[in-house]
Amino acid sequence: MRTRGPAVVALAYGCGLATSDLIRLQTRHWRPGGVDVVEASAHHRTPPTHGMARRYRVLPTPPIVVEAVERYLDALGFQPAPEDPLPWPKGDGDLSQRIRNASRRVGFDPPLTIDVLAANFELFMRDHDAIDGMIEYVCGALPVARDVPGAEVPTPDPADVLRFCRKAHPVWRGDREIFDALRSPA
Repeated sequence: MRTRGPAVVALAYGCGLATSDLIRLQTRHWRPGGVDVVEASAHHRTPPTHGMARRYRVLPTPPIVVEAVERYLDALGFQPAPEDPLPWPKGDGDLSQRIRNASRRVGFDPPLTIDVLAANFELFMRDHDAIDGMIEYVCGALPVARDVPGAEVPTPDPADVLRFCRKAHPVWRGDREIFDALRSPA
């Protein structure tokens, strides 16, 4: 069974991780301490290797995302070290093409890319009212102090982030169509 594609799609569509976030993602950023969260842009103090720099954030992971990534990790056949990249860069052929093919099977025309899937996450978030700074936080917008240059922008409470994501994104309600298409034959 193919597992890498659904894991990448889950992280992009379900958590808003863009290509630049996925490139920096390491195994230790996935469910740190066994908590169902992912640390995105965890190398926020280093220069970006691809695309724009994004804000460090800790995002809740919907059950379907946990399922997809854990299935992928189980299928690897070995336990990656904490500093190893997640997703593991080997195997599965051209992942970008497989994601485009799967999105075409579920009716997206033109087909979706990883960054378009992440942008869909952002659109779901921006379609809901939230406390000040919440949308920027979950979408990875770099913080901008509104009043004092150089001032820290507060990080939202994790419970508020979880409540907001549950309210805003359909993947929390079990939207599985794109993940099932990735597992079906090409």
